[in-house]
Amino acid sequence: MQPIELTAEQRQALWQLKRDGRNHEERWRASVILDRAKGLPRAAVAERNDCSISGVDKVLIRFRGGGVEGLRSVRFKPHERKLNGAGFELLNEVMQQTPRAVCPGQAEFDRSLWTLDLLVRYLREAVGVEVSVDTVRRYLRELGWTTRAPKLTLRSPDPEYSAKMEAIGKLREEAENGGHCAPVVLYYDEAQLSNEPTLRRCYRPRGPHCPLPNNLPRQVRYLHGAVSYPDGVCHFRVLPGMTATCCIDFLRSLLRHFPRREIRVILDSAPGHHNHAMTKFLKRNPRLELQYQPTYAPWTNPVERVWQEMRRAVTHCHALPHLAAVVSTALSWCERFAASPQRVRRLASFQGALPS
Repeated sequence: MQPIELTAEQRQALWQLKRDGRNHEERWRASVILDRAKGLPRAAVAERNDCSISGVDKVLIRFRGGGVEGLRSVRFKPHERKLNGAGFELLNEVMQQTPRAVCPGQAEFDRSLWTLDLLVRYLREAVGVEVSVDTVRRYLRELGWTTRAPKLTLRSPDPEYSAKMEAIGKLREEAENGGHCAPVVLYYDEAQLSNEPTLRRCYRPRGPHCPLPNNLPRQVRYLHGAVSYPDGVCHFRVLPGMTATCCIDFLRSLLRHFPRREIRVILDSAPGHHNHAMTKFLKRNPRLELQYQPTYAPWTNPVERVWQEMRRAVTHCHALPHLAAVVSTALSWCERFAASPQRVRRLASFQGALPS
């Protein structure tokens, strides 16, 4: 290629581009042209600018074809969206419904979940816009949608869930703000104790399964417990069952423990908690009132968390020889646990019992 001859204006523009270029490529191209204009051979220019001879040739071709402006990097126009603001709003609304609800009666949209291909079809039919799967994926990302597996959550089927939780919330507020004149609020529940251990994963030596004695015949007792809100004072008793007679016996012990105060007991809807015998007992003891928690909602009773801790300490994989040893160990644990109300409050936390 012939050497380059520059005018004063071109030389000044090239020096300015070499100094103030928008990026490294523009500054490098200006340097190549200036070196070549000095009469240096292409190989020397390539060595000074750390490039190949073919790279120098490409820069020279750009300069001869477009001058100094031909050395500048091409600015691409920003991509124009095919969907306008209304189309974006429509896409966001559609994603909040099922395809079956958006396009009823259409076989290809008779699905529960949207796919990218299905969204491409819908936008083509509803808006008249032809977009690719990657474009729809980008639109969804800009709208804040992402793919994520759902998580099943526990939910009580009780139709009176909100009303019961609101009543429990009022009892809690009364216990917090009423002082010594307020009724005593207690959460009450039962746990089964058996001579057979509850099996859980635990550390054992390598090798075959470690056998545990199967103490037959199976015998059970029931640990009845109540935790007062908000101070965390515990009351425990072991009784032979969960019948109304046993529940009434435990409630009598609470009445004796609080002889001059009104008592509100929050408990589940087990058969022994609401029957004719319990109704008669409550009429004879007007100081005591029962507030039933929602059905199939054990997370609303903090005593359940106390039982979980008790089972980890006593019943999981135990090797106790008989039921009396299990009961004795459980009562010893309950005494140590009840001796620290701060630990009780921390474990129960009462967070799961708040109205939601």
